[in-house]
Amino acid sequence: MMSTTVDLLRQRFKELQQERETILAQLEPLQAKRDAMAQQVHQIKEQMKPVADEARPLRDDLFKVDNERGQISKALNGKTGK
Repeated sequence: MMSTTVDLLRQRFKELQQERETILAQLEPLQAKRDAMAQQVHQIKEQMKPVADEARPLRDDLFKVDNERGQISKALNGKTGK
């Protein structure tokens, strides 16, 4: 009996379905691992926020100090007496 195109397509579809399930079985633990890592990253980012908030005013102060130092250095033509 000769297979029809439809029969061949159905057979190929079944093969692809099996292949898909095999790939998904391999992918699942990797995806779970990635998701767990992403959750850890999220938690760390949340922990970093208050530290960043505390550091922000100090960085602002440092920026002002560095700007003033730059202006003074420029006015002294770089001869700051280091």
